[in-house]
Amino acid sequence: MRDQEYYEKIKLLYKELLDLKRPLRITKSVIGKRLNILANLERRGHKLPKTTQLLNEITESVREFQIRRCCQVIDQMIEENEPVLFSGVRAISNIQAHHFKAIKPQLEAYIKLKIMAEIDK
Repeated sequence: MRDQEYYEKIKLLYKELLDLKRPLRITKSVIGKRLNILANLERRGHKLPKTTQLLNEITESVREFQIRRCCQVIDQMIEENEPVLFSGVRAISNIQAHHFKAIKPQLEAYIKLKIMAEIDK
């Protein structure tokens, strides 16, 4: 019963977190604090299988968050018909050069997908 209740609340909060203007890394701690259920998630996680599975699916590593943040910047640049320059993406996303170098291949693939989607329209 509590498992289903938490599951539904977390799904709603997850959508809200993704829609934030200023991206926030999605972690168990952020979700638990916002819903005021952090103690239950940490202590009784083993009794909440659906909730635990959902959290495992939606929480982000630092790298995943960096990629999501950069993709939002890329989307905004494309939407505003600005050239997508990696130096600009890195600066706006506020990611250190050595971290940006590690995620650059994923960003290049994302840009290619976006361009192909625009061509297909």
